[in-house]
Amino acid sequence: MATALNVPGQSFFEELIGKFLNHKSIRDLEERLLQAPFLSLRCPHYHARGVFSAKPMVQELVEHYCEFMFVLRGRFSDRATRVEAYPPLPPPLIDRVWCEHILDTQGYDAFCSAIFGKFLHRDASVDLHRNTHRREICRAKTTLEYAKRLGTQRINRLIIAGLWWPTRSFEEPADADDIAEVEEVLTEVSRKRHAEEHGQGTVEASEDKRSRTETEDQPMDIFIQERAEFAGEGPIPKRFQFRIGDTVHHVTSSLCARRVPPGVGANRLTLSFGGIPLDPKKTLRSYGVFENSVLQVHAQ
Repeated sequence: MATALNVPGQSFFEELIGKFLNHKSIRDLEERLLQAPFLSLRCPHYHARGVFSAKPMVQELVEHYCEFMFVLRGRFSDRATRVEAYPPLPPPLIDRVWCEHILDTQGYDAFCSAIFGKFLHRDASVDLHRNTHRREICRAKTTLEYAKRLGTQRINRLIIAGLWWPTRSFEEPADADDIAEVEEVLTEVSRKRHAEEHGQGTVEASEDKRSRTETEDQPMDIFIQERAEFAGEGPIPKRFQFRIGDTVHHVTSSLCARRVPPGVGANRLTLSFGGIPLDPKKTLRSYGVFENSVLQVHAQ
């Protein structure tokens, strides 16, 4: 994992980052951004007259990313003594860059080229706002891959922390087996968390306790967070009370009645848990949703 933190080579983004880190000042980056020949070498479709409007976006993203990577390297510099440290939660744009960076350096490099090219008035190779459903499935697949690499215990803590997993550039569409595998991993995550909280040594013991104490009518506190797409920080999650046996449709209807988010009908709301879109016909329990879970709500 440590080696994956190195910025991939041969990218326009790497040169921007390198200049910023080497000079430790955004002023030097600004000077470089104002040099049209430098940018035109990397971006053939770059137009010099657009640099002044694009520069603030680029420098803000680069600055945020550098600060984030500095913290991240510090957190993981000695994993033997930092096993309980949570990775910091970056801004929505940066968390996508980070996840692409760690899991798929090729996808990371392609994403950087697309996003920074867009900000620099270059034709981006990726439409970041296309096909919402496919992006949701990609988030689920990313969560699954991360769970396999780090183990369900760590991915459980990340999900609880409310980290919204970004998409990956999967060319092939997700199939039913992919989705079922993700659901199985997240269900196992919820069981292990429940076992840890109640001092149970095994998942089986936790299941026995759940079967005795939980019923379909048992209420529980759930946090609902309105999803922020690619700009700014997401809103603070709000606490609601639902029952284990409630359907996803019941939850979205209840949120609509409470105007969360405001002005959106229930049929346009999508709930997700750990990056997985929830089927309106299924219950919260079928997805392994537990006490104090964080669900994301997104208006289609």
